[in-house]
Amino acid sequence: MMNNTTDNLNRRILVIDDNQAIHDDFRKILGESDSEDAALQAAEARIFGAPAAMLFEIDTASQGEEGLKMVEKALAEGRPYAMAFVDVRMPPGWDGIETTQRIWQVCPDLQVVICTAFSDCSWNDMQEQIDPQDRLLVLKKPFDTIEILQMANALTQKWLRLQEAKVEFGDLHLMVSARTRELEESQAAAVNMMADAVRHREKAEHAYEELKREMAERRMLEEKFREQASLLDKAQDAILAHDLEHRINYWNKGAERLYGWSAQEVAGRTVAQLLYKDPEAFQRASEQVIQTGEWVGELHQIGKDGRSLVIVGHWTLVRDAAGQPKSVLAINTDITGRKKTDEALKMQGRVLESMAEGVTVCDEDGVIVFSNDSCNTMYGYEGGELIGQHYAVIRNLPQEEGRQAMDELFSFLREKGAWMGEMNSRKKDGTAFITRSRISVLEMDGVRSFVAVVEDITEKKNMEAQFLRSQRMESVGRLSSGIAHDMNNILTPIFISSYMLRRKLPPEDFEKMLGNIETNAQRGADLIKQLLTVNCDMSGQRHVVETNQLASDMMKIMSGTFPKNISLSANTPADVWPVIGDPTQLHQVLLNLCVNARDAMPAGGVLSLTTENTRLDENFAAMNVDAMPGPYVVIRVSDTGEGIPADVIDKIFDPFFTTKETGKGTGLGLSTVMGIVKSHQGFVNLRSRVAVGSVFEIYLPASPDAVAASSAAPAMQAPRGQGELILVVDDEEVIREVVQKTLCAHGYRVITAGDGTEAIAQFSQNRGEVKAVLTDIMMPFMDGVTLSRTLKKMDPSIQIIATSGMGSAKGRQDKAAALASLQINTFLNKPYSANEILTAIGELLASGRSSNAFSELGLVA
Repeated sequence: MMNNTTDNLNRRILVIDDNQAIHDDFRKILGESDSEDAALQAAEARIFGAPAAMLFEIDTASQGEEGLKMVEKALAEGRPYAMAFVDVRMPPGWDGIETTQRIWQVCPDLQVVICTAFSDCSWNDMQEQIDPQDRLLVLKKPFDTIEILQMANALTQKWLRLQEAKVEFGDLHLMVSARTRELEESQAAAVNMMADAVRHREKAEHAYEELKREMAERRMLEEKFREQASLLDKAQDAILAHDLEHRINYWNKGAERLYGWSAQEVAGRTVAQLLYKDPEAFQRASEQVIQTGEWVGELHQIGKDGRSLVIVGHWTLVRDAAGQPKSVLAINTDITGRKKTDEALKMQGRVLESMAEGVTVCDEDGVIVFSNDSCNTMYGYEGGELIGQHYAVIRNLPQEEGRQAMDELFSFLREKGAWMGEMNSRKKDGTAFITRSRISVLEMDGVRSFVAVVEDITEKKNMEAQFLRSQRMESVGRLSSGIAHDMNNILTPIFISSYMLRRKLPPEDFEKMLGNIETNAQRGADLIKQLLTVNCDMSGQRHVVETNQLASDMMKIMSGTFPKNISLSANTPADVWPVIGDPTQLHQVLLNLCVNARDAMPAGGVLSLTTENTRLDENFAAMNVDAMPGPYVVIRVSDTGEGIPADVIDKIFDPFFTTKETGKGTGLGLSTVMGIVKSHQGFVNLRSRVAVGSVFEIYLPASPDAVAASSAAPAMQAPRGQGELILVVDDEEVIREVVQKTLCAHGYRVITAGDGTEAIAQFSQNRGEVKAVLTDIMMPFMDGVTLSRTLKKMDPSIQIIATSGMGSAKGRQDKAAALASLQINTFLNKPYSANEILTAIGELLASGRSSNAFSELGLVA
């Protein structure tokens, strides 16, 4: 008999899992603490009367075969395991189900917990393959520390109670029966002896003493029986016994707690009457236990208060001394809560799988542990393929760079708790697309995970880009009259000056006319450059942008296109901070606001554009829902126009709302402004008074320490040639002539060609002499890219400069990529100056290789 339950508790636990990290986790949760911690826990137990923490002896195996051998060895040594945690998937050997079945063949009392991931194997599948189930529980991954500790404590206690109950209950029953018969016989003998007392006094006295001794032994047996009953009462499971007529004759405290009836209330009542709405299931189980001596399975029962219960029962047939069936001992474990939890988990799983958004869960190292069907479909993976891969696999970045970027993101999440934004993502087949992600931290029992909800917004971004392009074209259309006016002003002095140059003029007048031509040509080039900025279709690329440069560009556009009755004013302090943003979209914001300001002043007025730094405090942020404390740049556009009436001021940012007459506005300008500013984490403030004017304030988060790339190059004297032969290719004859004369005047020899085919002929005739080629990209018959590819095949060392007057950024981007593949990295935009072309050729010949001038175009070679 075990007098001290805690001392005799079997703490041996076997962990069977093919993952060494799982072994380590179980040892950390259940294993021995270091001596200092153990001493501290023992001291706390003595001082405060609390039980010391339960610690277990943990053994591990990596495969089912190894685990079976360890179980057999433990049995042979007389130190069996009380329970085992078994992983359901352990390639390449047995899985958890087969391992459990084989172990139970040699050790049927072992309590087993199957560890399974979300979609490995359902409880119904396990029921069909594993019998009996009273020694089987299921633990879902990821593990809950408290749940593991509770399982270990409960199941090792259960194993001990089962062993004690099997041994003590059977032995006790036999001992009581035997002693009862002996006492009955002794009592009969005592009566006979008392009847003969008169004749045999000495024998009577002896019989009396014998009777006293026998009665004392009976009392001792009854006390022992009560002790054993008390021990069974301490079990958490419901333990009851009933005769073959199903009348209850034993009912422990666990049964009272589970069902709500006291032992006195159930005495003499039948189990079927008390616990079952449907007695048929109970009847089938009872028939099996009578036939086979044992039954294990699940049953639905009811409590005293009508509660529905689900139990796992382990029933054993008890026989009398003659070997005849006498009663049934039932040990019932309540699994109602676990069944509800399983149902809730299944429901959550169905909800996750039904979501249109992709959902992934990563561990703290960024390894994916769950992905729903929408996520798998979005990224082009089969179910389960993403599990075990690093989250960087779905980023549109090189492997190492992607892992580094995700590590930085996870570090941010550990500190801030959540992140929301857009990502460049990649499908399994390499297709790039754009996603909006919301990633948050989920922490349970010290285990941290990252949950990402992802939406594919590629189509939405494409539609936004198309919308912005149409907005820019609308803006250009609204500026067209101003552009025409300014271009006519530019061309007029050029025409007059060219006429005057044909006449004989004094030197000072001659120089003045040349200056007029050069100045107005530069004005025309600047105007075209500003229009290209407005019509640029390379959106989405965000980098450091100089706020004052945005204002300066806008002032140039307005000064060249707005009516002269509108006075322009700018106040842009030199110390204004830069911002991180898309310059094309920010140009669009200013253009829309300034055009609206112009339209609000049909009779003229003052349009002011100012920039300034500000730092928003907590109070300001609390009063403005879109604001955050920190540094901001304020871009202010104000006019002295008609103002906005109070009854429409709340509607002006709504899409398609406009106060302009038909044909003069779509109602999308200000909604576009609001959308772009919000996408840059900024906000818009508006003040307006009718007949006084309006002030729009754009608040954008500033980056005080950021430095924008400068496009300005230091002025230098153009280098001279040393007789090198240059091939100039352009379909415009006047350009060929001007470039030829310029180069010849600076020490070069020049041959020319009007298209690609003529250029190849010229190059062949002068092969070995031509040191550099200056070619236009857009030409008839053979374009500049094809020509360059052909010349590179003829002479891989030939140096080539590409030029173009293309206005489309996408066209330049495509051509630049093609030229870069040919190691041609010097690109001149038309119109170019004599100094620019002389410098480019001089540097090219001096270095012997192409210089990287694509950066001036915002391109990547």
